[in-house]
Amino acid sequence: QMIGNRYIELFLGDRSRPQSAFGNGYSHGGGGHVPLHAQPGAPHPGAQQPPQPMGAALRLRGMPYQATAEDVMAFFAGYAVIPNGIAVGQQHGVQPGQAIVHFASPEEAGRALAERNHQHMGSRYIELFPHH
Repeated sequence: QMIGNRYIELFLGDRSRPQSAFGNGYSHGGGGHVPLHAQPGAPHPGAQQPPQPMGAALRLRGMPYQATAEDVMAFFAGYAVIPNGIAVGQQHGVQPGQAIVHFASPEEAGRALAERNHQHMGSRYIELFPHH
């Protein structure tokens, strides 16, 4: 497909990991690198997908590599983060510069997403994504 003078390829994603669509540009599993038009029964590229319900966790991207769970708690001061609900660092299976934060409810996670997305942690611009 072409958009303007740019060649565009579409790939199937993994519905269990919607944040991979916002990741570093590489697929992280799921359907693999299979062009959308090659999948039998695949939706038309322009078709609307139903909204996915938001879980009670967010993924942070863009954090300073030395950031700690305490730094993340300070970033979310005033929000209902569950006790021991922050995963930072590779020992917790999280990439450097990223964290997973679990909130008391999906509504609280949604409020944090709406109010804290694109804010700064120190000098770093933080992006927030729903995490399922």
